[in-house]
Amino acid sequence: MGWKQVNDKLAAMASDFAYTGSRSPPKAAEIAAMEKRLGVRFPKEYRDLVRRYAAFTAEAKAEHWPAPKEYDVAPAWTFERGFALLAFGADVPPFLDIERATEKLRRETGSALVPFFQVFSSADRTCFTPEGRMVEWRHDDPEVVDCEHDNVYDLMLARLEALEESMAMMKRMRAAAPGPAKPKQPAPSKKPAAKKKPAASKKPAASKKPSPRRPKKKPSRKASS
Repeated sequence: MGWKQVNDKLAAMASDFAYTGSRSPPKAAEIAAMEKRLGVRFPKEYRDLVRRYAAFTAEAKAEHWPAPKEYDVAPAWTFERGFALLAFGADVPPFLDIERATEKLRRETGSALVPFFQVFSSADRTCFTPEGRMVEWRHDDPEVVDCEHDNVYDLMLARLEALEESMAMMKRMRAAAPGPAKPKQPAPSKKPAAKKKPAASKKPAASKKPSPRRPKKKPSRKASS
């Protein structure tokens, strides 16, 4: 396997996965200087990848494979949404810096290994021995074992194929999952029939009072002479 096969696989999976790489990959002299500081001889395939990308990550896009939340209980593979190739360079973030990772592992284990590859959410690492041989270091086993892959390209391609299969499983699992139950809408209540207003009672017409009669004037009598 070589760069072309890996590059073709990355292109085929680009709709489901996001990739990041360094904008300032190290040059040959910087790679040689890092080998000297770490006391390791990097294999040719790793040096080729570092000159292309420096550090590299592949991670599932959240819309297809959501990141697990803290305290989630699920199969182990659902947490392994991507991987990282550790390296070095001007703009490599600390969590991808191979020199930092090497110092940490050596401080904790006393080994001479150089961790360069990790699967997200896993505490295990794929490492180089000082001679450049690829081995697997497991956090719960003090004995390292030879890596089953011959070189870094084979390792990356195998991990990409595993991610591709896991993505297909995730899509099937999400498609089969029942959607959230919709709350039942209460039946519309019938409005009570409007009560008819009682017809307004007509007031009886006011009776006209008879106008009082004026008393008749009595004729005045003339006084007799």
